Amino acid sequence: MSATDSFFKFIGSKWFILVLGIGLMIALPFTWHNLKVVFSAGQAGKYWYLVGVFIINALSVLLCSYKFMSLLTKKSNQTPISSEW
Repeated sequence: MSATDSFFKFIGSKWFILVLGIGLMIALPFTWHNLKVVFSAGQAGKYWYLVGVFIINALSVLLCSYKFMSLLTKKSNQTPISSEW
């Protein structure tokens, strides 16, 4: 097993996804506050990237929670797709 294989196995583990999701959930209120400040100041056009950061952060939290829940319910005896072919 090479170093890249073990790295990608670690990145795909359910515990890494859980820690990543918790980190993104912690950052979500800060990005929401920044978004409220930008909109209340009327500068959403000038600081458009803050709106994008909040949207990407919110979507990432949803995707991390979905990925973690799907990894928890994954059956361990599934055969890889390549073996079916």
